[in-house]
Formats: sequence, structure tokens, C-alpha cells
Amino acid sequence: MTRLGRCGNALRVRAGVDDEAFHQRYRQGRWFRREVGAEVEIAAPVGRVWDALVDLAAYPTWNPFTVAVRGGLRVGSPVDLFVSFDGRRPFRQREWVNRVEAGRVLCWGTRMGPAWVLTANRWQWVEPLGADRCRYRTTDRFSGWLVPLVFASYGPAMERAFTAMARALAREVERRG
Repeated sequence: MTRLGRCGNALRVRAGVDDEAFHQRYRQGRWFRREVGAEVEIAAPVGRVWDALVDLAAYPTWNPFTVAVRGGLRVGSPVDLFVSFDGRRPFRQREWVNRVEAGRVLCWGTRMGPAWVLTANRWQWVEPLGADRCRYRTTDRFSGWLVPLVFASYGPAMERAFTAMARALAREVERRG
């Protein structure tokens, strides 16, 4: 078994993790459900957008929200996100990759204690709109008793950060040509 998690509430996953079962650990619960997100149309094919999205090493050069990432993109793996709201000093947020559908979907999420305390799962989709055009959508789905506090503290900043990141991804992909 591989230990995943923190704060004494570790998740346990057997070697050869069942991707769908692991993903379901981060599904939105029924208490205090909220979402934050953004979307943008990009003048590039899906493959180019996906390549930029999964090029974690390049995030510091273009991403104003997630300014650095440590980790890989295998389901069940931790990923340390260094996030910055409104240009403030970045802080580390450990999340767990819980869905990867190459060229389409990337999810990472976190839980604080049991799922009813706080669960958040960040979805990122790339959808074709034609041969040379696509849509990038990102949504963080929150649930749990701490959601009102999280949104009172960070709600508007999260909205601005998600919008800035989506726009920056579009600029980066179009710059790469």
C-alpha cells in the first residue's frame, strides 16, 4: 500500500490504484457545494493546448496563478502546486492527481480531514471546436463545512486567478504557435 494524504487523515491506495475509485474520493459532496471557474476559446488545436497544460515545468514562465508545480501526472500521485492570488507570495497546496484522460481531462484534488470538512477537485477540460480551435475550461468544485469560510476568504481572488490562468494559457499556446 502507498500512503497518500496528510494531517493524520491519510488515504490508502493499493499498488495499481483503481483510477475511477481514486477519482471518486474527490467528488463533490452534498454539504455547502460551490464552484469557481473560467473558460476561454483558443485559436489552436486541442493537442497544442494539452501539451502546454501538461508541461508543468513551464508553468513559471506563463501561469500567473499556479506559478510552479512539483510532481507528475499519474493518477494517485501527489502534486505540489505553488499558487499565488493577485501576485502575492505563493503558498504550497498539495493535491492528488485523480483523473487524466490524455488530450481531454486533467483533475487534481485535495481533502482536509474527512470529506464533509472540505473537499476540492480541480477539473480542466480541453474541447475541440474545430481543427484549429478549442475551448479550455477549468472548474474547482468545493464541498464541506469549511466552504463558506474558504469563499469568504478567497472567493473573489479565486475567480480572478482562474480567469487570469485561462487567459494566460491561451496567450502561451498562441505564442508557441
